[in-house]
Amino acid sequence: MHRAQLYFDTVINPGGNAPAGVVLNAGMAGTLELELVEDAKSYLYSAIVSVGDAIQAIQNELFSWSTVKLYYAVFYALRATLAAHKYAIIYHVVGQKGTPYRLRAAPGEVPAKLSGNTHKVILQQYSTHFPGAPMVTQLIGTDTPFDWIMDRREEVNYKIAKFREPEAPTCFKKIASENLRRLLPAYINDSSATFAFDPEHAILALPIAAIQTAKAAFAAKVPPTSLTAGDASFLAGLFRDRHGQILAARDLLP
Repeated sequence: MHRAQLYFDTVINPGGNAPAGVVLNAGMAGTLELELVEDAKSYLYSAIVSVGDAIQAIQNELFSWSTVKLYYAVFYALRATLAAHKYAIIYHVVGQKGTPYRLRAAPGEVPAKLSGNTHKVILQQYSTHFPGAPMVTQLIGTDTPFDWIMDRREEVNYKIAKFREPEAPTCFKKIASENLRRLLPAYINDSSATFAFDPEHAILALPIAAIQTAKAAFAAKVPPTSLTAGDASFLAGLFRDRHGQILAARDLLP
C-alpha cells in the first residue's frame, strides 16, 4: 500500500469516517510529509523502470507495449512530483467503491473531494497545481501533452483489435529509424523540452521530461533520493542496446 494512504487510514482517520471531518495538526502534517517523500521515491523509481522497459521493447519492435509503459512513466512521474510537493491522493473506501481526496501535508489542511479514476485525478491535479508548467501549457500537435499520450495508450488498449507489431506506429517511426544511443542523450539533456512536444519524438521524450521534472521537485522540496546498489544495477541494465549500457541514461537516475 502507498505509505501516505496507510498513515491516513491508521493514524489520521483510523475509524474510516468520512474524510471531510479531518483536520491535520502539525504532527500529522509532518509525518504525512515524510510518508509522501517515501511514496515519491517509489513513484520516481517506477517511472524510470517504465521508460527502461519501454526502451527494451522498442528494440524488439514491441511498440504497443512500449506505448503503454511510456504512458505509465508519465503517470508515475507526475504522481512523484505531486508527492514531493506535499500533495497526497488518498481514497475513502466504502464497500467496493473508493472516492479520491487530495490532502496537502500542512497544518490545518483538510481533504478535498475529487472525482474520476486515479489516472485522471493525477493528471488533473498536476494541471491544477502547476498551471504554468510546460507539460500543461504546451501542445503536441493540437492536443495537450496529457491528452496526446493518453490517446496513444487508449489506441493500443481499446481501439485496435490487432497489434501492429513489428510495424512502428506514426508516433514511433522517427525513433525506430534512428539510434537510441544518440536519441536518449538528446532527450535527457534537452533543457528546453523541444523534443517532448514534437509529435515525432514525444512518445519517448515526454516521459523523460516528466521524470526530469520529478527529479527537480526532489532537489527543491525534499532530500534527494538515492538508489541501493541493486536498484541502480537493475535500472542501468534496462538502458542498454546491443553495444552495452547507454551511459547517458545515468543522468536520468536519482
